Amino acid sequence: MSVVASVVNPKICLNLSDPSITWIHRAGIAGLWMTLKQLEKLYPIPAERPGNLSWLLTPRSISLEWQGQDFVVLDWLLKQSFQINEEGLILLTGSNTHSINIETQINIHLGITRTFLQHNQVFKFDGEKSWTLIVDGIEIDVEYKKAVSYAHQHFAKQLCDKEGQFLQQSIGVVGWLYPGSVVRHVAFTQKTKFEEKPQLAFALLYAPVACHYFVLRSHTQPQHPQYAVVIPEVTNLEIYAQQYWNLGNLDYKHSHVSSLGDAALRFLTYKTTIELAIPQGYFILNVDAIW
Repeated sequence: MSVVASVVNPKICLNLSDPSITWIHRAGIAGLWMTLKQLEKLYPIPAERPGNLSWLLTPRSISLEWQGQDFVVLDWLLKQSFQINEEGLILLTGSNTHSINIETQINIHLGITRTFLQHNQVFKFDGEKSWTLIVDGIEIDVEYKKAVSYAHQHFAKQLCDKEGQFLQQSIGVVGWLYPGSVVRHVAFTQKTKFEEKPQLAFALLYAPVACHYFVLRSHTQPQHPQYAVVIPEVTNLEIYAQQYWNLGNLDYKHSHVSSLGDAALRFLTYKTTIELAIPQGYFILNVDAIW
């Protein structure tokens, strides 16, 4: 049973109609929507959450409100949203972790650590682990770095001031949070760095939750595959979340592509296969949002 909260004085408001946001912001809003929907199952009553945290979810917007120190609430929310399981795999609450198999979990983990979290300053690990998967009756070993922590879990410190209150001024945003955002000129860092409003930076944290990841095999270096991440352009939060969850588990072999175009085509194909379950729903794939 979930309780629909009534948000009177929201601390954070996010809307797909905001003209200042991009496709990756919208993906982040979708990832946050998915996460909050899953957290409703774990903590159905606001009193069970720090600061009586409550939210209102509509097909195009999210509103959050709480009481007390902002840092305490945001830190709890981020740590609930971005976890690590006993196998050292990144666990995204919004992906409906209880319904996905180990193959999908490994693919998400590798996808995120090879794209958003490539740098060792934002992803800490303790050794590697090998997991044996059966693909077409053949055993293959898939290796991944065992996560200890990653930047998303601790970002509340960047969102709040020394008193623990939500920042009012813009904050610097780097590549792991918004791919492609870099300082244009090192000699003029303050004037050429990428900045974002705190609540939009908060939304960007959740973009990896709504994305899909594909193994991009190299023809010249087959032992060192890259990853392609497909970022959808979301037009309806509720419908997109249901489509993502309905897509469910994909066998490891179905996550392999030969090119960026192949990743886009496969994603569209997989999406089409579930549209019968939600005939009224649609969202548009931004094919340019693949790397």
